[in-house]
Amino acid sequence: MKFKDSQHTFLDSEVEIEQDAAIGVGVQIYGTTHIGKGACIDGPSVIKDALVGADAKIRPFCHLEGAHVKAGAIVGPFARLSLVPKCVNKPRGQFC
Repeated sequence: MKFKDSQHTFLDSEVEIEQDAAIGVGVQIYGTTHIGKGACIDGPSVIKDALVGADAKIRPFCHLEGAHVKAGAIVGPFARLSLVPKCVNKPRGQFC
């Protein structure tokens, strides 16, 4: 894996990152996240308990929580993906 700036990147202890993945400046990765081979995560982005497939690209300013990004997919920039069990009245910042 390649870090553009490891001093400004946070990885939780449970995170798994496969070879040839690229992690950008300001990326924060938490929980049971798995980053596939050759994936590219541009910063600043936040990823928690997510699966990012091989060769997927996460563009800048994305927030993924519980999301499953398929191999080769491109997400963002400025995207928010999460598992929302149901929408409540007038959700803010969520897509239903």
